[in-house]
Amino acid sequence: MDLSNCKKVILFGGTFDPPHVAHVALAREVMQAVGADGVVYIPAAASPFKRDEVHAPPEQRLAMMRLALQDESWASISTLELDCAKQPGFEGVSYTIDTVRALRERVGQRNGQPVFRLLIGSDQAVMFDRWREYRAIEQLAEPLVMLRPPHDEKAFLDALPRDFDPSTWARRIVHVRTMDISSTELRARLRTAEADYRWLHPRVLAYIREHGCYRG
Repeated sequence: MDLSNCKKVILFGGTFDPPHVAHVALAREVMQAVGADGVVYIPAAASPFKRDEVHAPPEQRLAMMRLALQDESWASISTLELDCAKQPGFEGVSYTIDTVRALRERVGQRNGQPVFRLLIGSDQAVMFDRWREYRAIEQLAEPLVMLRPPHDEKAFLDALPRDFDPSTWARRIVHVRTMDISSTELRARLRTAEADYRWLHPRVLAYIREHGCYRG
């Protein structure tokens, strides 16, 4: 996907450990709902909020992402955060604001296009004030919010930080279906060969089995 030819692009970051069907299906639904041209998946080296929770190494997570998105022409993968992790002086975690700024510089936005929107779950949105330079993120890539259990719209708005404007965040909600899939639970079940394989693309599952991911 050539970002320079797009008008609106969704940025979707995460550890994707492992990538499951909701990562693909819900991002597609959000893209269609807001009229975006595509989705850029950004696998993180490590999240500031998940320093000890990345279980598959970067090369395996990236390989699984490519397999999961192989048939999705609207999706692309940025390895920017994974590449930065290889550089001297890397802090050990990835910060969204740095990624968004780097992507803007690479694309060379002209006349405000492409417009970036940052896709996050409601569980992340209620702690958005803990993100580095979150106000700058709002300016450069305004969030789009998917509701996740236990949040419905009211519970989500009630849980926002005190200084967040509920009306602003209500406009950022994208109403797509809810798929309650936990990567943590998937990993636990994969360790015992009890995973609900409906939640994994067959190519991803084959890769996990071949490489013994999440086995110990």
